Amino acid sequence: MSTGTNSCAASASKLSNSGSFTTTFVSQYLVDFHPISVLGSGTFGVVFLAKKGIDGMLYAVKRISLPEKIKYHNAVQLEVLTLSRLTHQNIVRYFNAWIERPPEDWIEENDPLYAEYKDDVDTGSDSCVDSRCFYGPNPYHLYLQQEYCPNHTLRVWLDKHEERKNVMVFLSQIINGLEYIHSKRVIHRDLKPENIFLSAKTENNSQEIEEELVLKIGDFGLASIDLTSEDVVDEYTQRNDQDSSENSSGKARECGTELYKCPVKTDNLRDVNNPFPFDSKLDIYAAGIIAFELFIYLDPKTRRGTIDKLNRLQVYPAGFQDAHAFEHQLVQEMVTINPNDRPDAKAMKEKLQNYFNSGVTLPILYNVSDSATKFHGREKNLTDLETILTKRSPTEAEFIVITGMGGMGKSELAKQFGIQTFTRRGTSVVWLHGDDDDTLARSAVEFAQNTLKISTISHNEKQLPLPDIFKLIHQFFKGTEWLLIIDNIEKISDPMKSIFKNFTSYFPLKPVVILTTRYTDVLPGSNVVALDVLSEEDAAHLIASNLEDVQDSKDETVVLELCKLLQNFPLAINQAVGYIREQNSETLEDFSIAKYLEIYTLEKATLLGFEIQDIKHDYTLTTLSTWNTTLKVIQAVEGIGQVACELLDFLAYCESDDVPVDFVTTSMIPILHQENLRYIPEDDIKRSIILLRKYNMCKLPSKRAISVHRLVQEIIRLKIKPIEDTWLIKVLSVFHHMAEKGVESNPKSHIPHIASIWKYGEAYAEIIGKFRYFPTWVTRTLHKHHLYLEANELGRRNYHRMLALRGELEPKWDDYTLATWTMGNAFCEALWSAGKDSAAYHLYHYLFLKETEILGINHPLTISTGYNILQILSKGVVTSDHTPVPDFLQLAHQLCTASKKVFGENHQMTVLLENFYLFGLSWTGHEQEAWEVYEQIQDKVLSRDTNMKCELTIEQGTTQLSLLRLCGNDPENVWLGEMVEELVAELSESFSDEHPLMQDAKILLSNELYKQGKYNEAFKILTDLNTKQVQIFGSNHPTTKATCATIIRLFPHLGIMCQFAGFLAHNNYQIDGVAGTMEMFERFKNEWGNAGGGGSSPNNK
Repeated sequence: MSTGTNSCAASASKLSNSGSFTTTFVSQYLVDFHPISVLGSGTFGVVFLAKKGIDGMLYAVKRISLPEKIKYHNAVQLEVLTLSRLTHQNIVRYFNAWIERPPEDWIEENDPLYAEYKDDVDTGSDSCVDSRCFYGPNPYHLYLQQEYCPNHTLRVWLDKHEERKNVMVFLSQIINGLEYIHSKRVIHRDLKPENIFLSAKTENNSQEIEEELVLKIGDFGLASIDLTSEDVVDEYTQRNDQDSSENSSGKARECGTELYKCPVKTDNLRDVNNPFPFDSKLDIYAAGIIAFELFIYLDPKTRRGTIDKLNRLQVYPAGFQDAHAFEHQLVQEMVTINPNDRPDAKAMKEKLQNYFNSGVTLPILYNVSDSATKFHGREKNLTDLETILTKRSPTEAEFIVITGMGGMGKSELAKQFGIQTFTRRGTSVVWLHGDDDDTLARSAVEFAQNTLKISTISHNEKQLPLPDIFKLIHQFFKGTEWLLIIDNIEKISDPMKSIFKNFTSYFPLKPVVILTTRYTDVLPGSNVVALDVLSEEDAAHLIASNLEDVQDSKDETVVLELCKLLQNFPLAINQAVGYIREQNSETLEDFSIAKYLEIYTLEKATLLGFEIQDIKHDYTLTTLSTWNTTLKVIQAVEGIGQVACELLDFLAYCESDDVPVDFVTTSMIPILHQENLRYIPEDDIKRSIILLRKYNMCKLPSKRAISVHRLVQEIIRLKIKPIEDTWLIKVLSVFHHMAEKGVESNPKSHIPHIASIWKYGEAYAEIIGKFRYFPTWVTRTLHKHHLYLEANELGRRNYHRMLALRGELEPKWDDYTLATWTMGNAFCEALWSAGKDSAAYHLYHYLFLKETEILGINHPLTISTGYNILQILSKGVVTSDHTPVPDFLQLAHQLCTASKKVFGENHQMTVLLENFYLFGLSWTGHEQEAWEVYEQIQDKVLSRDTNMKCELTIEQGTTQLSLLRLCGNDPENVWLGEMVEELVAELSESFSDEHPLMQDAKILLSNELYKQGKYNEAFKILTDLNTKQVQIFGSNHPTTKATCATIIRLFPHLGIMCQFAGFLAHNNYQIDGVAGTMEMFERFKNEWGNAGGGGSSPNNK
């Protein structure tokens, strides 16, 4: 079929209406799209292939005829809006939707594809025989802009491929898609191979290679929009007499193809109060029939009869059960007659995951680097660990803490024991990084997802809590022994450490857990293996075994003298070994241990001749001496030696682990350019990294990241201390330039290291003055990427530092210069991050007055400051004795007007300010005006073309929240709670739990649950939220206290008020404020639960 005529020209025509006046109808479809062909048609409409003019992309545009009753149109649009929120790799994407009402006879005269469609019908096509299938009998038509899948449907694939392979992956994709839509409370109801589309993983792959195909569930128009509701079905029945046989069996028979429906009526088993679990099993039954077709080839001529036997008689083809035992079990469970006995999509997903996981061979050795195999010494410590492991009871969890100061070899001992346990006992060993809470969680998720192929996403598309992830990992090992090693847990929070206690509840076998740390009291009751310096024997063995090719490595006197000089300190010995080994292999003459002793002794004497501050103990001086000795050799390497030294200085100020190689190269090139005034090739930097690794100055756990020992970092910083401020200015200038250019790094890997460098820079008043808004840039970048814990920590720290230096910097301020306001806004942001809302408001108000006076209200900086004032005032926590509080409504209106002039009607700032104005109207009782403002925002935001936007934007989420707040003012709105719950689920796809928008939505949800008497559900939401707020803001932050107060309001309704009061009286506890009440309540919960408080326990309730 050829393309149609020019869409814009064809879309407008003069038509008379009742002979009284003339109108012009313009079709949005023909304006925005260039029709190409008809992809298919059916009872409810037609699907076109069309190219969109604005982006040149191909889309499938479905046109559905709607009932004439207007009351269904809003419901249909809301359902379509829900479909547009479905973003999953196994779901056909819905981008946009709209309703049109063309005048009578407009189709035949103006639709560019109608004539060709009619020609197809006239020449014997199988399409519908009249225009009803092309345009429908009603004047209203719904258009759905969908993702175009060019690789046909699963039906085509099933008929084409007699040989079945990779079909379990296909089924898994279908189930993943169903599990996702069911978690969004969407039921397909018409699932069949014709509605499952195949798409290539890459755009260049046009061939149907099974391994490269992705299955996508589509064609939601029939049931999700619920065109089969009773009234709608009646309307269709009246006008479609020839289809009355399909409609006579009611709703269940109307929707979908008979072959994929259970033939037995089971409506009597449906819970009318909670029908969703029952109704969702319709899709599971259909998926069971599709699975059957995937597992065995069915001749198209006999397919209907074979499936009908399975449906009505539960009879399978001969030999199917014996040849496909597991597959038969899956199908049998999914097509069980009683829907309540069928597994839901989540259970099916877990079953298939277990099937795929069966390909992982136990035992597993995960993330234990090969370097541990070269580790020598610590034989006694290894024996102690082996004894603990041998004597343990398999039914008791075993915790071992390896402790000692930096450089003692804690990690290497753990690695050596892990490898030994894996090889000798056949025990699975898992190594996770524990630098902080986020790192540990990330390590666990990566292991579960990438190695074990376990999904760590819950039914509502949120990350499972870490305790649940550890439990899934434990279940994977199927009752076999496994060893979990968590390295460097100094910065792990107490709540995170408490997760380890959950291991005691695992069944039947408990894991063995090894933790490495500098501290001894991290986990009371554990077996502690404390490391000191090596014994003389172990130190000598370590040196001799690693230097077998060195001429005097067998000379016991020389080896013991080196041990004595290095104080048997493992880190210093490893550096010395690296130096001697490399010098011996790279020089023509043999390099001896004795030669190293001469160089080292001279170097140490030189260092002692200088006054080096902050040397805490002899081990630091020893390591400094070995480091300095090695550094001189590295520096002398032609071409890259100096680059390597500069690189080492840079690494000393980053986080110690997982410094991305790409971050190092992109940062070091401009840094070195400042120093050398010439371009340093990226390959030279990478060669420098390899050079440092050869001399044991850093490690490369993977090819993408570098790690440096913390003590090595301390020593480098100690050496660079005299010029540290100058060096930091040079480095920060590079990142400052990035900030000015708007260059943003990957926050998960780059930003924490930039923040670490700034942490050292903020100690200097000169640096704060020079880069005074740099911490604000880092904070805003962290906020933008939802790293709120890190953002608030940096903000609070810089607030205190700025406050201490304010008097020193204030003379540089000038009320009439932009620099003043830049510094002032940075200062305000730090105040706000620290929870000092009132203090932030005072300074913001002062700046706003100055900016208005000098720049005027129509300036971006003035508008931004005013927006921040509205944000603070909207929280209602500002206390102002001296600074006046402006009229919220007047200020919001003033800023909206200014923003439209400066940024435009559709800019994010304008939409957010309009939401504040809406909030102010509702707050002051102007409901009618509030609804009018909402409708204006809705036209701009909610109906916006969502092409290429898979997530809610901030302005969309804010506007949806405004709508629900407005609806909350109507006491007759009984659906508000469900609407808020759906919004929380939608927001969770785009924003983390810590995002302010998520927190506001959860507060609103808890209020609705409270109104409905669902106190336990409200209590759970609020306590989870409060835990997050304590981590982010601290217990004394106004936001945290407000949530605490709301929780306390629930106490009487939970039936625990009397018990709580008795608990306080019995223990003679005194309460200090709201936060103090919550602290006491946490103690009460723990003690009550441990004492077995019975049915009244809050834990049980």
